[in-house]
Amino acid sequence: MSPVTPQQRHAAFLREQTRQLAAWNAERRAGAGDVMRILKKADAKVQGILKNAPTDWQGYQKSALQRAIERAMEETALELKKAAGLHQNRAFAFGRASLDSPLGAAGFKVELLAPVINTGQLSAMRTFMTGRMENIAARAVRKINDQLGLVMAGAQDPTAAMNSISVLLQGDRGRALTVMRTEIGRAYSVATQERMVETRQYLPTLKKQWQMSGKLHKRPTHVAAHGQIREVDKPFDVDGEELMYPRDPNGSLENTINCGCESLPWMASWEVATQ
Repeated sequence: MSPVTPQQRHAAFLREQTRQLAAWNAERRAGAGDVMRILKKADAKVQGILKNAPTDWQGYQKSALQRAIERAMEETALELKKAAGLHQNRAFAFGRASLDSPLGAAGFKVELLAPVINTGQLSAMRTFMTGRMENIAARAVRKINDQLGLVMAGAQDPTAAMNSISVLLQGDRGRALTVMRTEIGRAYSVATQERMVETRQYLPTLKKQWQMSGKLHKRPTHVAAHGQIREVDKPFDVDGEELMYPRDPNGSLENTINCGCESLPWMASWEVATQ
């Protein structure tokens, strides 16, 4: 049975909000895990290609190694793009649910009142994110080719080159993780913001609140912003910048990249619009 008192509504709202945040954090970890799995597999593929090449790399055609490695990294790029699109779609859905589910638990079926979010912006964000993932794979190929060139020229032995390539791919892992975390987080924030704007006409006391991340090493400026409450259409003040939500693309890179904060729906009261 739906809650009937404001206190009951609010308690149900907070319980479901906590549950939704836990599910969203699990999805973020899943996205990061997919990036790690894909790039570890790429490292193993490349190392296998190099180990199976003739011992005398200088006597082996560089182009043959290049082609084999390029094929492996093309497969990696496709996997990264697929994972990016999948998790970005899920993030967008989680962003919408961050409002709909808690309000539904409190007795307000806003999905029946507000229209479905226009996903045009999601499509643009997906294109940007998958392009970034593709660039990471392409850059890895260029770096590997540089190492192969050193071996062919006799400036580096094969074992040192293989170690260097492994280290380079580990660095690309970090960059891909940053892209995944930032961009799926941005999709979540955009969906949450748009859903709050849509819903406020039915719940005029709906506002938003900045919540700092659960990371061990938090940005001090984001900790300072924790608890800020704003009207849905007004920005937060974060380190002197006006951000509509965490990872707002209008913010500086220093203030948005790898940010784990969230903008949560906040109810001042349970007043419902009569018009």
